[in-house]
Amino acid sequence: MSQQINLLNLAFKKRTHYITLPSLLQALGLIVGAVLCFYGFGEYQVIQLEKQYTEMSRRYDKEQELNSKQLSELTVQQNTQALQEEAKKLESQLASQQSMIESQKSVGNTEGYSEYLRAFSRQIVQGLWLSRFKIEAAQLSLSGYAANPALLPMYIQRLGKESVMQGKTFSNLEMSHTRAQGAIEFTLQSTPVSEEKK
Repeated sequence: MSQQINLLNLAFKKRTHYITLPSLLQALGLIVGAVLCFYGFGEYQVIQLEKQYTEMSRRYDKEQELNSKQLSELTVQQNTQALQEEAKKLESQLASQQSMIESQKSVGNTEGYSEYLRAFSRQIVQGLWLSRFKIEAAQLSLSGYAANPALLPMYIQRLGKESVMQGKTFSNLEMSHTRAQGAIEFTLQSTPVSEEKK
């Protein structure tokens, strides 16, 4: 008499995991949270710089008031030239401090990067997905995969219609075939602003 033994154990069968909507929403939530934290930190720095500017202005006014008192107490003939030089020195110090504060205020993107993220989320092309992006003040870099290389020009054209992408041109494209995923890996880089003006 023969007997059959079932050697297939479903617990050892390889399972395929797919990206689900909740996990995609979690990832998007993390990205938005990180952008908001970055924006909040930038706002905090601007507030601190404004406080410093207010304090420096108050100290300058106090020093100006002190200088005017000293000017009234001293005779005009004795110290006119020395006081004028001191006033010029204080004015130049104030001007350099104000220009430093203004330059610190203007550093970075004060509007944030949320418009870029919204543009990426609106322009979805089936068969093309982004794996990484880098946004700097002068340059934008995108990396991802495409099931078909013909999808890439369509994606670039769609992105060009977004208002945040107006004036940006992609000048560098690198593509390579990935055997593991059966897709085309690509990297796009925009032209830096300094080169666009040439």
